[in-house]
Amino acid sequence: YTDDDVQAYLAEHYAATRLDLESRDSLSFFGHTVTQQQLGSAFAVTGTPTTVFVSADGQPITKYPGYTDARTFRVLLQYVVEEAYDVEPFQAYLDRANGVEAPLQLRQAVPDIAPGG
Repeated sequence: YTDDDVQAYLAEHYAATRLDLESRDSLSFFGHTVTQQQLGSAFAVTGTPTTVFVSADGQPITKYPGYTDARTFRVLLQYVVEEAYDVEPFQAYLDRANGVEAPLQLRQAVPDIAPGG
């Protein structure tokens, strides 16, 4: 990630690492020794680039396949940090971040309650 804002946000909020999906080199992942290839397979990564987000205890949160522009990626990083995936799909979050208002039908269809409530 070459964008300064993305790099700064990653450094502040994430422990980022890169995997070589063809590598049989071992690494430690939450107390388990696995190859990079096995870890990629466990997260169902079929191509690169793919960004995989996991919780602090190693549980998968989501993944984002493919390239994207720095602005969208920065919003994605914030979406995961804020745990907004529990509330709304990424596209809705991205639209709001970009100042795009949801269509009236969609706003009316979504109940105004907290998740789990």
